[in-house]
Amino acid sequence: MNNKGGVGKTTLACNLGHCLAQAGKRTLVVDMDSQCNASGTLLGEEPEMTIYELYTSDDVKTPDCIHPSKYENLDVLPSAPEAFVLESEFAKKPGKGFHLLHDKLAPYAREHYDVTILDSPPNLGMYAVQGLVCSDYVIVPIECGSRYAIDGLKRIIDTILEIKDKTNPGLKDVRILVNRLDRRTTVGKLSNLRLRKTFGDRVFNAIIPINSSIQQAEMAGCSVVDFAPSSTGAFNYRLLTKELLAVI
Repeated sequence: MNNKGGVGKTTLACNLGHCLAQAGKRTLVVDMDSQCNASGTLLGEEPEMTIYELYTSDDVKTPDCIHPSKYENLDVLPSAPEAFVLESEFAKKPGKGFHLLHDKLAPYAREHYDVTILDSPPNLGMYAVQGLVCSDYVIVPIECGSRYAIDGLKRIIDTILEIKDKTNPGLKDVRILVNRLDRRTTVGKLSNLRLRKTFGDRVFNAIIPINSSIQQAEMAGCSVVDFAPSSTGAFNYRLLTKELLAVI
């Protein structure tokens, strides 16, 4: 999660999900963003049953809304454009709304999957809070090169830790991922150093640099390990996957 848009959350969710699946982990990606980009990338078609139906109908069961992706060992709980309107309904009953994803999904996911990845929308609204309430770990991707992005990180982490204290004591850790780093620029290098000095062990050692293969894979609607498995982008996502598995 990150309340700032354009930092690569969906790209991270899709590529990390595919890498985990390739590593032999039964993986589920949950698309919580009504823009549905993760759903489109991993499914390639618009399914009838989505998180909207799961949230709005008591007759719909969790497995009804989960679909096999185009990649082996990787399933998707897709979003839908109309899911956007539900946030205002959740806000009217926050006690129930906060725990809805946990109640609807968490028991099933823990029984049937090794790893579940929640792709949050670019805000700190109800969907993001729902994700935090049922998560064990949080990854915050940040695009290096802006002082304001790093300053904003402190507020995001404070929000996450507040939810941990008040609502989800099972949330074990918050990790920051340096994403879209331009190693050629002084600004990128200095931002990376400042980030690691400020947040220490919260920052993954693995870095996802700016890489044309990742951008081309996005345009092609697939993961980079599918589009260009020998590329620098695919190599770095595999490093991140290995590090993440060691953490969890």
